Amino acid sequence: MKIKIEKNIELSPYSFYKVGGKADMFVQVSSSEELVEALEYAVKNSIPYIVIGSGSNILFSDRGIRGLVIRNMSSAIEMQGSGVLKAASGALIKRIMRFCLINSLSGAEFLTGVPGTLGGAVYGNAGACGGETSDILVSVEVFEPSSGLILKTKSELEFAYRSSRLQKRHSGAVVISAVLSLKILPRADIKNRMREVMSKRLLRHPSLLAQTCGCFFKNPSNLFKGGKISAGELLEISGAKNMSYGGARVSEKHCNFIVNGGGSSASDLIYFARQLQNEVKRKTGVILTNEVRIMPEYPPFDSLEL
Repeated sequence: MKIKIEKNIELSPYSFYKVGGKADMFVQVSSSEELVEALEYAVKNSIPYIVIGSGSNILFSDRGIRGLVIRNMSSAIEMQGSGVLKAASGALIKRIMRFCLINSLSGAEFLTGVPGTLGGAVYGNAGACGGETSDILVSVEVFEPSSGLILKTKSELEFAYRSSRLQKRHSGAVVISAVLSLKILPRADIKNRMREVMSKRLLRHPSLLAQTCGCFFKNPSNLFKGGKISAGELLEISGAKNMSYGGARVSEKHCNFIVNGGGSSASDLIYFARQLQNEVKRKTGVILTNEVRIMPEYPPFDSLEL
């Protein structure tokens, strides 16, 4: 076995929130082959597992994880024809954007500045600036516990706002790689669009050094589409900027960013998020749901809803 399974590993370094207890078992993989090996090992030995990437959208329980945490750092990116890119699920979005610029590939610029991995972007149908990952997706190679490796088309994954069939409860499905369809444009045009997107992010988002996992709540789709009100605006009119709990607070730049200002536990952050959620419901009648994945201690490791 190429992979090395470790035990009792602290999870706080693997989340942007820098909180979380220990994982009973932990392995870091650097290729798609190692990722599949780790998944097959878990399935064969009936070990519950979760797969994480950069940790930019995940909040671990203070009590840790009773199972195997697989940190996916597979990073291969390659061309598969004119305007077609294939990348491993652990490839960082910033590396994919650099690859796109070098190879004059346009269409993914809306993802500029997104801190996660391609696998996470596909899983949650990540989006920004009017675009979503599913807009540029052709197919996805998926590992399923009962079937092994399967190729799925975009339509089979049932994408919607910040969701996909991959999030189906207890499925255990894991993205191994994805194929993106882009178009060839001059590098100068792509670079200008990337700069434009990044400038907007820097204006509205907290410092890259802030301990935050980005937008904590999803925009309520029935209110947001058509240029209507966002979760951040609902939080602002509900007085979120004046709220805090211990070291947890909202960003001065964007009310939908919950920041660990130092010393907060996962329980503190979750409690504060619930306070914000309750205040929005009290002031506006809208119930916000979390976009950040809250990972419970025990399997099945489906993200907890507030």
